[in-house]
Formats: sequence, C-alpha cells, structure tokens
Amino acid sequence: MIFNPAKAGPPGVETFLMEVFLTNRCNLSCSYCSSRYMIDEACRRALDFEQVRRAVDAFASYLRRRGRDEERTIFFTGGEPLLEYEVLKRSVEYIQGLKQRFRVRIATNATLLTPERVRFLLDNNVRIFVSLDGDRREHDRHRVFRGGRPSFDTIMRNLRAVSPAELAGPGFCVSATLTADTIGRLPRTLDFFSRLGIGVIEICPEAYEVWSPERIAATMRLLRRVARGRLLSRLGEAAGRGRGPQFIFSNSSAPDNNKWSLEDYYETLCHNVSFMYDGYFYPCETVFGTELDARYRVGDPERGIDAAKVRRVYGEAVRRLARYGESVGTSLTAGRYYYALNKGLEQEPYFENARAVGRAFEEALGGFLKAQRVHDAATALPGFGDFPHPPRLRSGREAPSLRLTVADGAAGAARAALDYFLYSPGARKRLALRPADGARGTRELAEGLALYAAAKAGRLGRKLRVELEPTPDGKAG
Repeated sequence: MIFNPAKAGPPGVETFLMEVFLTNRCNLSCSYCSSRYMIDEACRRALDFEQVRRAVDAFASYLRRRGRDEERTIFFTGGEPLLEYEVLKRSVEYIQGLKQRFRVRIATNATLLTPERVRFLLDNNVRIFVSLDGDRREHDRHRVFRGGRPSFDTIMRNLRAVSPAELAGPGFCVSATLTADTIGRLPRTLDFFSRLGIGVIEICPEAYEVWSPERIAATMRLLRRVARGRLLSRLGEAAGRGRGPQFIFSNSSAPDNNKWSLEDYYETLCHNVSFMYDGYFYPCETVFGTELDARYRVGDPERGIDAAKVRRVYGEAVRRLARYGESVGTSLTAGRYYYALNKGLEQEPYFENARAVGRAFEEALGGFLKAQRVHDAATALPGFGDFPHPPRLRSGREAPSLRLTVADGAAGAARAALDYFLYSPGARKRLALRPADGARGTRELAEGLALYAAAKAGRLGRKLRVELEPTPDGKAG
C-alpha cells in the first residue's frame, strides 16, 4: 500500500528510508550533481523489476525484525529514473499491492515527464520531486543536457502540460539546489516558483561545496529576510489570497526539519539504506563507486540487510561528526563524511566549513520552518477554518486582553475565541496562551494559535503582544 502524501507530515521528514538507484544513466550533465561519479553512458547499468521487488521485500523485513512498523519511504532516484520508466511503473504497482504502508517518491529532472506519467504517479500517491533551480538564467547555469544544450525549455514545456491543481498539490514538489554563487538570487527564484503555482518548494544547499566566510555571512542575512517575508505569505497575510508555498529543507530528517541530536540522528540512519544498481545495499550512495564498495556493502535482497554492519558503518561516521558538535544539520551529515573519505579530502577544515554553513541555514531558517509546521498543523485541524474568513460572532465592546487555556482537540473553539477577541474594538491587545497539558500536540496547537493571532492582528491593524505560558508540568511555552 502506498501512503497518501496528502495525509502525510512534512515532506522533508524521512525516518525509515530506502533509496533505489534505478540506473547509472542520465540524460543531463549537471555541474554539481552529487551522483556524477556514477554516471557512465559507456557502461550502462540498471535494476530490473525482480531486483527492485526483492529489495522492497528485504527492506520491509529488515524493519519488521527491528520492531519498526511505521510508514516507510521508498525513494526512486538515479541517474534519471524515468529512463527506466517501465521498471519504475511495475515497482510502484507492486508496492501499491502490498499490505504494508509505504510512502513512495521519485526524484526526476522532468525532461522525460509526460502528462500520462504524472497522472500515473499521482494517482498512485507517488510524490514527484522535480529538479529545477529557478528561471532560465539560474537553471541553465548548472543543469544542461549531455553535450551542453540547455534543459530549461524542455522542462518548462513538460511542466506546463501538468494541470495547475497538480502543480499546487501535495504530491508535486520543486527541488532547487543552491550554491554559493546562486544563493543571492534566492528571492527571485522563489518568486518564479510562486508564479508557476508550485505548492511545495524544497531548498537544497549543494551537498559538498565549500563556502567562503563572506558568503556564509551574506547568506545568513539573506535567508533571514526571506524567512520573514515568506512566513507572512504562508500565513495568508497578503490580502487573504491564501497560503504561500510550503518550504522544506533538504538533507535533514529532523522533526523540526532543521537539525537532529547526534543520538537521534544515528538511530534514524540505522533505518536508512540505499539499494544501488549493482544489486547491493549500502548505507548511503556516497560510499558507492570506489574501491571501498565491498567494505561498505550491508546486504543484498537474497540474504537481507545486516543490521549489525549498518550500525558499525554509521557509527564510524557519527563518531567523527561528534567532534564538531552535539547535533547535525543540513551540511554536517554522514554522507558528507563518506564523501570526504572517498575523495581523500582533509577532513578538519572540510567539516568546520560544513558546520558553519549548516549553522547559517539553521539559525536563519529554523524558526521559520518550525513556525510553518506548527501553523500548518493547527490550521489543518477540524473546525479551524481558513485564514481570512471573519468570525460569526464579534464583540462590540473593547477587549484589551485574553487569557486562553488551549486543549488538544479544541482547535475550532480556540480559533473562535481568538477571533472574537481580535475583532473586538481596540488597537492594542494582549494575549496569553496556556497549554492545558505538556503533550506535544497541545504545545504545538498553542504555538500555531500564537502565530495565527499575530498574523491576523497584523492584518486587522492591531498591535498584539503574545505570551506562551508554561504548561502545568512547568515546561516553557
């Protein structure tokens, strides 16, 4: 069974993941492609359906043996997976017929995307990640066909054949890779995606690049400005036109879509594997394609996945990462460790740079991404309603302050109380929100209501002070 992405959590959260590298072929030659060392048109290799089927069964068995029965994610990639569309199609149909619940995703450059293929994938609840770096100028700087021909016009022609509802829906995502050279034009890129009607945008810092200190500092300033503006758009601030696009942050599996503690990161890694086109499982793709292949293989579909070896291999990476902090984020990852190892890079300066880049993104975007998540969770609850609609009841008397106890499951009533208060006369107001208990859902509802109240007060021309009070067990709000 394929899990419906419309009912899923944030698209960036991947806890139990198998990447399937269908082929080492690709019709593009992107300058920063992290898989470019695999691409070999002279020695073409690809998985067949039986290999994929057995790998899916082995992955499900691996998680069952470890007592994990949560939704699992299978991510088809490459190379360009649509070059092996018939294998992909049969694999999706097989997964759809299983009793276990799977999220299925595909990363594609969209040059081979057709309306029929889009329809098949979305009808089978497959989330489509399209690699597109922005408008023609930004995209064609790095993403060209083999031989050098620009790819932007081909991709746009294919995307224009997709319906507006599909582009704006939860099953369709644009994935934009940012480099030190292109990050400065991020606002222009985001505006371009908004005009296209894209509903979900993934921000992908180039995985293995080294950034200068000057570029890191400029990036942090830029991202803070972008985050403020985009959060207002997401909340529906602009004349009630509805929510802006949803943003996700790549290279991260953290609940806040930002960073993990090392302990949690390690446990998550141990449920993640890559099935490569040579027919073996590896902990991740960056250990593949070198003389170290055999050292890092962790299984095959016939014998299954060796859990002890997975832990040993990932433990090696996490112990190294522990020298640079207690958490990991967008750049300081196990994949980056293995990349440096296999490329023979001097690790100390490479990881220090990764930590600095990750800190810039996390400090600038972490609060925004959490705000987006808790707001979206609150507004999706039954009875909450859309952002711009006025309340059925409003007071004709001034109400300068409100103290509201927030209980999980009472989003509609809390929203109605806030609207009654905010629409009452008075230019200055004070709001105190007190979670009824320490449950995560209650705290996040309180946070979502605080964001909603701040945005709605701004739209109504009110000056609002918001306080999140501690929970009854003393946890800070």
